[in-house]
Amino acid sequence: MSRCIEAFVHGGACVRDVGNVRRRCGRRRASLSMLLGTTLLNAPRDGRKSTGAGTKDIAGELQSQIKSLYVEYLDVEGMKVDYDALRNSDGFKEYEVQALGLVDTDPTRLDRDQRIAFFVNLYNALTIHGMARAKKQPSNLLSRMIFYAKTSYIIGGQPYSLNDIENNVLRGNKQQVVDPFKLMIFTLSDPRFRSIVNPPDPRIHFALNCGAMSCPPIRFYTAENLEFGLQASTENFVASDDNVRVLPQSRVVYLSPIFQWYKTDFAPSGEDVDLLNWVQANASANSDKAKELKTILDSRELLKIKWLEYDWSVNSV
Repeated sequence: MSRCIEAFVHGGACVRDVGNVRRRCGRRRASLSMLLGTTLLNAPRDGRKSTGAGTKDIAGELQSQIKSLYVEYLDVEGMKVDYDALRNSDGFKEYEVQALGLVDTDPTRLDRDQRIAFFVNLYNALTIHGMARAKKQPSNLLSRMIFYAKTSYIIGGQPYSLNDIENNVLRGNKQQVVDPFKLMIFTLSDPRFRSIVNPPDPRIHFALNCGAMSCPPIRFYTAENLEFGLQASTENFVASDDNVRVLPQSRVVYLSPIFQWYKTDFAPSGEDVDLLNWVQANASANSDKAKELKTILDSRELLKIKWLEYDWSVNSV
């Protein structure tokens, strides 16, 4: 499968330049939603009334329930989920009830760190929720593209898909390769525009789990531990030879495709050397990998990046 198609599915940047083409249409997002359809996993039930709880209370209660589910149904590495046991558990049913409270949650009332932690945790929970409730879990890249575009929660009265949370909220309203005409970005008139994280933090890419085996492990984040948590997740990701592999003698660096799909998040210039400088700066201090990368970069000799394969199989136990 081509790298461009993989990027298309994952919502990152394609290696081909689609040009600066943008057409404005008042109903563009509505038209795309009608075309794809939306799977709302917390659609309000008939007769449901607002809880009256505050945004921080709802967010805190929901994230507490998410954390308890992780303890029960994630493996110790945070890589695999027991979807079958989760689906039939009382804790999952309670989570689904609590997820209804998102309808009354206003994410713009959260400060930046609270918002990042909230949406990172919610993205991972929504992925697990969608996988657990899917009649058939996505088994190929096309089905994953549809899954990420359709699987959604209503938050503060507005639908947020997995793609919306990742690319529009957490990446700072970045264009997706699946959207060459920028039809899916949040416009100024979109009520969700105010929920965008600004400035974005590229380390969120090592905190988001899309339900595939090559995704970063699932962890739980709070505003208080956000800086430590994101940095630890990044360093752990870089430390694994499954994601970053350095061959000093041949001057080749193998990288996870995550660095390719979202290259300009890490290196706005788009230059390989700037990307590798970012990786080196965010490797564990004094690690062999950090030293090897620094040696290669300091020599200023020709180097080459090669991309590792991405395992899209479902992260089920």
